[in-house]
Amino acid sequence: MNKIVLCLILLLSLQGLLFAQYSGGAGPGDNFNLLANQHLDNWFKTPGNWSEAENWSQNTVPVPSERAWIKASVEVDGNYQHTDLIIEADGKVTIPVTGALTITGILINNASSQGLVIKSDITGSGSLIHATDNVSATVERYITGNSWNWHFLSSPVADQEISGDFTPSGENGDYDFYSWYEPELTWVNFKNTTVEPTWFTANGSNQFEVGKGYLVAYEISNTIKTFTGALNQGSVNFPLSALGSGQHQQYNHVGNPFPSSIDWKSGSGWNLSGLEPNGEGYDMHIWNDIIGNYGAFNSASLNDGGTNNVSRYIAPMQGFMVKADNAKSGNLTMDNAIRVHSSQAFLKSTEELADYLKLKVTGTPNTYSDEVIIEFNHDSDQGGASKLLSFVAEAPGLCTMKDGSKYAIDFRSSPKEETTIPLHFRVGANGNYTIQALTLETFTQGVVIALEDRKTGIMHELTHSNAYTFNAMKEDNPDRFLLHFTGAFGVNELNTNDVIGIYSHGQSIYISSIESAEALISVFNITGQQVYNQQLVLDGLKQITLNVPAGCYVVQAVTSGSAVSRKVFIR
Repeated sequence: MNKIVLCLILLLSLQGLLFAQYSGGAGPGDNFNLLANQHLDNWFKTPGNWSEAENWSQNTVPVPSERAWIKASVEVDGNYQHTDLIIEADGKVTIPVTGALTITGILINNASSQGLVIKSDITGSGSLIHATDNVSATVERYITGNSWNWHFLSSPVADQEISGDFTPSGENGDYDFYSWYEPELTWVNFKNTTVEPTWFTANGSNQFEVGKGYLVAYEISNTIKTFTGALNQGSVNFPLSALGSGQHQQYNHVGNPFPSSIDWKSGSGWNLSGLEPNGEGYDMHIWNDIIGNYGAFNSASLNDGGTNNVSRYIAPMQGFMVKADNAKSGNLTMDNAIRVHSSQAFLKSTEELADYLKLKVTGTPNTYSDEVIIEFNHDSDQGGASKLLSFVAEAPGLCTMKDGSKYAIDFRSSPKEETTIPLHFRVGANGNYTIQALTLETFTQGVVIALEDRKTGIMHELTHSNAYTFNAMKEDNPDRFLLHFTGAFGVNELNTNDVIGIYSHGQSIYISSIESAEALISVFNITGQQVYNQQLVLDGLKQITLNVPAGCYVVQAVTSGSAVSRKVFIR
């Protein structure tokens, strides 16, 4: 009996030592189970790439259902998934910008923060998806662009001090580091310790707050910033503020807290009830300093891409703006269900879209630009993504106007035979500009899309020539353009009723024809008096502007083969 007791004591002591050695965030029982099956594991033995079978103990790369045991330096040269990952004290896992690693079970790092490194360069960042607490790592963030370009930033680790790389001085150049303070609608500099609102008023500490976004600029261009600490994972709550009053009231600056991308359209993992809805979805905006404008996306978009290079996927360490609901108070909540790898090719191509127009404006005064999207086939004309105005005065701005509000993405119901949408254009600097239609291939053949320049009187058919160049001055009326859609939308065959379309907008009457024809155009008021009579050649979209009292009128177009009448309203 004494020998049996002694053996039990020794076994329990050994088990206790194993528990103590592998306590990297998971439960000790789980870690002991990992160790108990160590002889069954495929372990990495020789420095090299993950894909090289000869570097593994079983001369084969582990399959997704197997755990990986790392006892040497390995680079994740692809997209891999495993149940568990154990990094020994003499091991190291490096995830380059082309690498992605998913651990569905337990991740243990016994090599400290230098044993798990996620790299970053001008092309992007490596990606890790995991669900274990207290995993130490080093995560790089490459800051692209020229000296003093603005960037949104967030931390993938807990308790990261705002110091060192993030607040350089001397030979490392100067910096600006801002926190957005919604109650007073202002950016507060980290250097401000005396004038209210001070940094501590805006941020509460000298650390990155988990789930919060920051605005940074550095004197040294193309620099790498390094985060070190325990990787964030699981549920993250960001408190929303709706106390400010002014142009950017209710906007909050949040950030991706994970070492992987996140999906704004994810069907689970988000609690967005504290945000102000815009139609059936919710907006988010990301600053793009290269073009001098925010990019926008709405979670109810039928497409996966937004304006100005923003998409449904928010990169690791990326800050973004959201709008809190003024009638509520609460948090924006996210968890691991929204996490995806940056390298995943999820975006739809234009071949998958229908009736989707993206317009881009560029100009000769500078390299700034902007985009607007009109997306048809929604349940109603409500919603889209609001236009968040640029803080760069020299940048042009392009958006639609709907119900008195500006939209970067404009949701519309199924297109009608005639649709007119007002375009708002902000001139950043005097000079020549070009508006270009980028996605005309998504519309059915026979649809006419025309841009009306109300300053010059020019009606430019984008479906004939997809770019319109014009001169603009700062004093111009920003509501300068109208965008007209006419013709047969969808996939139905054309019929004789589709040949000529008639509609009105403001004081103008528009007549469209998909065939070139001579027509006698007559306009009658409600008493039958003729107020306009003219022979015209119809070859696209024609505009007739009448100086008549507001009211109902009947427009008649007579060609050699047909006669069409339509009632319109002149405002």
